[in-house]
Amino acid sequence: MRNTTGSLAATLVLTTGLAAANGQDDGGVEMSGPALFKSYCASCHGADAKGDGPVAHLLAYRPADLTQVAARDRGRFDRRKVHRIIDGRDPVKGRGGPDMPLWGDAFKLAGGSYSDAEVDQRIESLVEYLEALQPR
Repeated sequence: MRNTTGSLAATLVLTTGLAAANGQDDGGVEMSGPALFKSYCASCHGADAKGDGPVAHLLAYRPADLTQVAARDRGRFDRRKVHRIIDGRDPVKGRGGPDMPLWGDAFKLAGGSYSDAEVDQRIESLVEYLEALQPR
């Protein structure tokens, strides 16, 4: 059995460390969707969002291929649903457990004191980026 708790800790340290090292997470600057994805999501979901990130093999559940969100929902990209999944309000398999952070909470804590509006804007930036990745 995999040590998912240990892998989560390693993932969070890696992603938070990369964000800080790249100067991408200073608490006052609105970050772009691609920068947020690279800093916080790519270690599990992969640089191309296909679910094949460098730590994906350590997780109990394979990360989702985020380029197929619309395809899995009959061709519809439900922005509100995706937002709620990212922030943790709508649980999905493998999410919110030891493998997948609840990004609403993580973003709030990452900056030390992000407001709800700042957290919401970061998640919206991610949603916009993910929508742009869907095949047309």
